[in-house]
Amino acid sequence: MTEFSRENFDFTKAAHLAAREQIYPKLFPNARRLQYVDTTKATEDLKYAVDCIVAVTVDGFRAPLKFFVQERWREPKYMTMQDVTVTEWNTKTDLPSELHKIAAHYFVYGYYERPTNKIVEAVIVNVPQMLKGLADGVIKYTAEKRKSKDQDFIGISWEELIRNDAITLSTIHDSLKYEIMTKYEESP
Repeated sequence: MTEFSRENFDFTKAAHLAAREQIYPKLFPNARRLQYVDTTKATEDLKYAVDCIVAVTVDGFRAPLKFFVQERWREPKYMTMQDVTVTEWNTKTDLPSELHKIAAHYFVYGYYERPTNKIVEAVIVNVPQMLKGLADGVIKYTAEKRKSKDQDFIGISWEELIRNDAITLSTIHDSLKYEIMTKYEESP
């Protein structure tokens, strides 16, 4: 498990609050109401890599539909990476990490600029689609080590996730998205 950092926690909390206004309404455009349950450090987080539950009230149902969400926010200085990183193994404890625990429906991954309180760019990954692509061997990834946190992780480019239909929503600029999609459509 990653060590607690107040600075990281505050950054993530601020990004989550911004996402409530800037991202989730785009994910659920027909919602009459969105409610959020923070599960950070709760069983859902520790056992199933779920940071929050979004309850979506829509017409036609008597109770909200619930979606489990994992979030990861980075500073804009890392935007050139254009990838999603998922911890795979905790080398300090020799235990599986979020890749093997994640039970979220969506993985909201993006870049948050705290001084302006703006989500600069984000993708919402369809977790079951990503996991199926990894299991089938069709989603390419890199395996890396983060020695400072005693973790191994995988990196998957946004292009790879788009190519494998594992992105549910993206704020990537439309021309970039078109460029990415056409690049793969032209490949033999």
